[in-house]
Amino acid sequence: MKQIIILAGFVLFASCVFGQQSLCSFYELPFEPTFLWENCSSQLVIDTISDSNNVWQIGVPSKTEFDSSYSPTRAILTDTLNTYPPNDTSSFIVLSGVTGNGFQQIHTFSLAAFYKVNTDSLNDYGTIEFSPDNGISWIDLLNDTIYDSYYSWYDNKPALTGNSNGWKWLHCDLAGLGQVFEFQEMDTVLYRFTFISDSIDDGLDGIMFDDFDFQDYVEGINEYEPIKSTAYPNPTNGSIIIEFDNKNFSIYHLTVTDALGKLIYKENLSQLSIQLATNKFSDGIYYYNLINSERTERAWGKFIVSKE
Repeated sequence: MKQIIILAGFVLFASCVFGQQSLCSFYELPFEPTFLWENCSSQLVIDTISDSNNVWQIGVPSKTEFDSSYSPTRAILTDTLNTYPPNDTSSFIVLSGVTGNGFQQIHTFSLAAFYKVNTDSLNDYGTIEFSPDNGISWIDLLNDTIYDSYYSWYDNKPALTGNSNGWKWLHCDLAGLGQVFEFQEMDTVLYRFTFISDSIDDGLDGIMFDDFDFQDYVEGINEYEPIKSTAYPNPTNGSIIIEFDNKNFSIYHLTVTDALGKLIYKENLSQLSIQLATNKFSDGIYYYNLINSERTERAWGKFIVSKE
C-alpha cells in the first residue's frame, strides 16, 4: 500500500460529494468555508515552511485582472493582492486518497477545474503534474511523451501561459494511468500545480484556479488489458467508423461521451467495427470506450466532429 506523505504548511480538507458512476466518488474544492468538511481523504497543501516565499494563496481575488473568483467568493491564485514576483517557482499539492469500497478493483481518476491566466507568454507559465508514487516521480500532464497515450484532455489541453481572456475549463481523464500503476483501495495519488516566472517583473496577475473536481472510480473489473482500436475519418462530418481488435467476436460494451462526460451513445456489439452516424452530434471532441468484462479487455480513443 502506498503511504501518504505529510507536508508542513497550509492544509485544506476537501468536501466530499459521493456519486454513483461504477463506484465513483467526487472530491470538490470550491474554496468556500461553508463547503469544507474535515473528514475526507483529499487535502490541499501549500507548503510555506520549506518555501517561505510560496505565492499561492486562497482568498478573495483583489487584483487588476483577477478581481473575482469563478464562483463566489474565493479561489486559489498566485497572491490575492499582489502581482507575481520574478524568479519565482511556487507549488501547491493536492493529495487524493483512493476511497474504500471493500473490493479490490483497479482505481482510476479524473481531474477538472476552472482556471484563468494572466502572464508573460511562454516566459512565465504553469504546470500540472501527477505522481503515482508519493512524490518520488512526477508525470507532466501538459508535456509528457511517455504516458500521454494513457490519459486524455477533454476539449483542448489547457494553456497555462499568456492570457486566457477569461475563465476556461480543464478536464483530464487519467483512467489509463490507473491501469498502468494499478492503484488499489487506500492508495494515495498526488497532483502538483506549479507557477514559474523568469527574471523580468511584468506586473501581471499570474494563474488562478477555482472549483476543483477530483474523481476516483472503478469500472467493476480487476484490470484491463488494452487492445488496439482506431476511429476514422477523424475529424468527421457525417459518420465515424470505430474498428478494434476483436478476433474472437466477443461482446463489448461501447459508450461514447462528449467533452463534458455526458453519455451520447451506448451499445453492445460483437463485430470488428461499428459505423456511427454523427450528423446529430454537435461539433466538438468525443471519447469512445469499449469494455469486455469477461475477457478484462478495454479499448478507448477520441474523435472530432466538425461540420464545417
